[in-house]
Amino acid sequence: GAGDEVIVPGLSWVASASTVLGVNAVPVFADIDPDTWCVDPAAVEAAITPATRAIVVVHLYAAVADMDALRAVADRHGLPLIEDCAQA
Repeated sequence: GAGDEVIVPGLSWVASASTVLGVNAVPVFADIDPDTWCVDPAAVEAAITPATRAIVVVHLYAAVADMDALRAVADRHGLPLIEDCAQA
């Protein structure tokens, strides 16, 4: 909702961010891991604020994001982890 933040990959299809805007939330872009082209777990953790409500992960170009590390970040902060596999 309004004022909420959702972390999305800095490299992805526009829908990763536009769906967040569709519920009047703010997409917060996290940098990618240059080896996988997927969102970097350290960048995700650095982007978390008190307004963060979820993390969106998109697997790109047949590469898989580091889900173990991302799950650990989400669990540490009590956030849902939404996995988008449409681009994989």
